Order: sequence, then structure tokens, then C-alpha cells
Amino acid sequence: MSNNGLGGSIVILLPEHLDPYLKKDTPTHSMNPVAETPESHVNGMTSTTTAPGSALKAKSRPRKAPELQTVERRNWLIHLHYVRREFDMCKQLIREQLEETRGMCEYANYVQGLILRQEGKIQESFELFQLCNILNPSSVDNIKQMARALYLLGRHRLAVEAYLQAEDKLDKPDWELHHNLGVCYMHMKDYEGAREQLLFALEQNKHHQTFSTLAKIYLLENDIPSAINTYRAAIEYFPENSELHTTLGLLYMQLGKYQQAFEHLGTTLTFDPTNTRAILAAGSMMQLMLEFVLTLCCLCDALYHIKIASCIRATRTLMWPWPSTGWLHRPFLSPHHSGTTLPCASLGKRNMLQQSAV
Repeated sequence: MSNNGLGGSIVILLPEHLDPYLKKDTPTHSMNPVAETPESHVNGMTSTTTAPGSALKAKSRPRKAPELQTVERRNWLIHLHYVRREFDMCKQLIREQLEETRGMCEYANYVQGLILRQEGKIQESFELFQLCNILNPSSVDNIKQMARALYLLGRHRLAVEAYLQAEDKLDKPDWELHHNLGVCYMHMKDYEGAREQLLFALEQNKHHQTFSTLAKIYLLENDIPSAINTYRAAIEYFPENSELHTTLGLLYMQLGKYQQAFEHLGTTLTFDPTNTRAILAAGSMMQLMLEFVLTLCCLCDALYHIKIASCIRATRTLMWPWPSTGWLHRPFLSPHHSGTTLPCASLGKRNMLQQSAV
């Protein structure tokens, strides 16, 4: 601003970009000032736009995921070492897991019970399965393992009660449970109940152990034909099972059917050449057959000699007037001699003829 000599002032207008006194906020983006909301116009419609993700400030991520402090976070590793039969490492992981959870981890106690059972510590494993049942009363597997431990301890009646308790919690039939029930009934000498459970188990699943147990019950009742029929039915489902063929062959031997017995024993040795039961049974049967053949040969030889001796006696009766002296002084007569050829007289008979002529 300056004076123009007329008593007034002259105002000089400068462009905004040349005015040093003008203070103005510079927008961060030439197209979208800070005070304005970024908008886009498409087909007469106005919509609000946001900045792309690359323009946003990236958040820093942790390099390692935090460990989950759960009760069963080592279960997968325990299972892995157990199925590999790496029991030492498995026990170490179980110990660490139980220390962290103060003994409240169900799966760690369950696997430890399985390991103790395989080591022969049945009572200790039973106690661990009881603890698992307390931690999870709705688990059927825990009750089944308790029943299995009771069976191995010889407490069959308690095992039956445990299996029946597990059966009540099942949604569908379990062939293994009914098979084990049949085995328990068999040891309790309740053969009728055992047969019912085993037949029901076979309806659910055809298993060679169930067939064998059912046949064993028939043998305990001295019903050999039913046992043979059971083994034959089992062989239809398991034609390469050497134990089934061996047992069936022994039953046929017991009945004296050596041909069928030899067929099944031969089938066993075809699939399992080192099966000791089949080898001993086949050897025993061959020994019996060899003794029979030798006996038959001896009888045939004896009959042959008896026939020859009878022919000799008939011939000498016709040829010799004194058969006694002929038997005493005459060598053994060969069957090849002709009936018309007279043998030479012995020295004793010749002397007797000379004395009678004189």
C-alpha cells in the first residue's frame, strides 16, 4: 500500500503465490486437501473413497506365535512317540505334562496306563484308568480300559459289570465290547451267555479271534462237529489264516479223517512254513501212515510165505513116502522145481532102501 499524492492510498494487489504475508496451510495431497473428504464422482453418483492399504502404516507383527498354555498342548507329541513305541521319550513328555497340569491331563494319564499295561503293571494301569474316568466320566474308552484291566487281573465278574456299564453309554453296538464280554462269560463257565455275546459280535464284524473263541466254547462242551463248522466258516472269511487251518486239521485228525487233515495242514505250511504246530501234526500223521504201510507190508509178506509153505507141504506129501525123513535130510524145496522131476534121495533114505533089497 502507498500514497498517490491525492490524499488517498493506492492498494497494490499481488498474486497469492507472491504475497509473503499470506499464510496458508499446504495440503498433503494436491488433489485432496486435508480439510476435504476424498470423494469420487461416477455417473453422477458421489461416493466416499479411502486410501489404499499400501498407504496405511503397516503394523509390526511378532516373530513367533505365543505358546498356548492349555492342558493338552502336548497330546499330539505324546501320541506320536507312543505309536512309534518310543516309550522313554513318551514317559518324559507325560511327566512334564502332568507336572504342569498337576496330574489333571486325561490323555497323559490314559497313555501312561497303556504303557504300564504293556510293561505288566496291571494294577497301576487300572488305577490310572480310574483317574481318567474321574476326569471324564462320559468317556466310554476309559470304562473299557478299566474292564480290560479287571479281566487281566482275573476279576471277571467286575469286568462284566464294567463292560455292561460301557454298553449303556454307547450309541451303536461295538463288536469288541461284545467279544470281550463273551470271553469273560467263558471264563466264568457261562457258555450260553458267551455264545450269545460272540454270535452278536460276529453279526457286527467278522473277526478271526471271535470265530476261534466260539469254536473253543464248542470244544469245551465236547461238540466237535459244531467247532469244525465254526472253523470252516472262519476259513471262508480268512482263507490265509494259518492258525485256523492248523486247528481244523488237528480236529480232523482227532476224528480220523486224515485226508482232510493233511489238506489243511498242507495249506498252513504253504502260508507259514515255520509253523511248529502244523509241522508236528503233519509229522505225527505221516508216522501213523508209515506204520500202517509197514504193517501192511509185513502182513503181505507173511501171507506170501504162508502160501509158499502150504504149496511146499502139498508137493512133498505127494513125492515122498517118508516126509519126515525128507524134512530132516532134504534141503528147502524151491518153488521153481517141476512136479515131475524127482529130487535126489538123501543118504539116510538110500541106505534104508539098500538094506530092504538085501
